[in-house]
Amino acid sequence: MLMLALSYLPEVSGMDEGGSLAMLPELYEKYEEEGCPDWTSMYGSKIKTNKIWSIVFQAYPPNFLDELREISELKLEIYFDRFIEICNKYKEGLSKFSELVYEGIKRKKITVLLSAYVLKNIIVCPALFGVTMSELLKQAKKGHHESIYKLIQIDKSFIGTRWVLKEIRKAQLSGNFEFLDKLGKNLRKDTWSSNKNKKENIAQRLVLVLGWNLGLNKLTHPEIHDFLTELGVCKYEDTDSLSHEIKKLNLRTIKSIEQTVNKTAKKKAVKKTIKKAKKATRRKSA
Repeated sequence: MLMLALSYLPEVSGMDEGGSLAMLPELYEKYEEEGCPDWTSMYGSKIKTNKIWSIVFQAYPPNFLDELREISELKLEIYFDRFIEICNKYKEGLSKFSELVYEGIKRKKITVLLSAYVLKNIIVCPALFGVTMSELLKQAKKGHHESIYKLIQIDKSFIGTRWVLKEIRKAQLSGNFEFLDKLGKNLRKDTWSSNKNKKENIAQRLVLVLGWNLGLNKLTHPEIHDFLTELGVCKYEDTDSLSHEIKKLNLRTIKSIEQTVNKTAKKKAVKKTIKKAKKATRRKSA
């Protein structure tokens, strides 16, 4: 159900229209009416998402989620068919999903709108760069320039944070104009809009990244391809292209993780054996 909601995120958030940065006109009007408050501090605190998810789930047609819950325990091959049947059954109601989410957010306080905007950016981050927002923030606050560039692409308001301003002051006084030049380029950049591949694959990348630890990592690549196709977000006709996308996002299946762990364990065992053999040889020599 969450992955289905994610497949609607590009449309709901306006990414399809204005890139990943712009807010839809009707929501921006509300923001402007409230005096254009700052939202940057929300990245460093726990965002209250209960009101946001309440709006999202209320936007689904009546009984739709109940029917999905009923099939959640079915085997994968059976689940796919039932999932499509249910989506087709509620097709008309689902077509109003985005509109209902807009209306729900407009009725709430400005903090709900800004929380939704920040949450969207946090969700988008790993789909863009294959790394979480928290990891980028952690590195950026230590002065890591590449992390700062990526954060600035996602949200221009980071330019006013004390840790970015600190790097700007350092660059100015040390004559590091390369940093200032790159910062300016990333300030003008919207990574969704400027990258055709990412823009066309928004929903697919979001479902992959956010749905990975929810169960996608337990599937084979052909099974993931089938699931994304049924969900209506798959952009590739062949599994090889999808596998390449998965690799770019630094995602690995449970099987590949287990293989890596096994290889590491074998290497350690070999090293241990060699070490013991060397010790035994030294004793004999002595």
